[in-house]
Amino acid sequence: MSHSLVYFSVVTSEAYLGDITAKLTSLGASLNDLQNHDGVIRLTFRASETKMLGFEKWLSRATDGISKIHRCV
Repeated sequence: MSHSLVYFSVVTSEAYLGDITAKLTSLGASLNDLQNHDGVIRLTFRASETKMLGFEKWLSRATDGISKIHRCV
């Protein structure tokens, strides 16, 4: 069974970057780009859509609701 790879971006605070990248790595995500704008991080990555199920809920809990994930078109 093939897994569709999809591009996503996460906007978060610099304080949560370590936890988020560790979680993404454990899910097999491939990190593509990291931009820092005065402590606001935009992380772009590619991951299997099926492995990302539940990630948004985890992200909200892990970052007290400040981080947002977007599927890139």
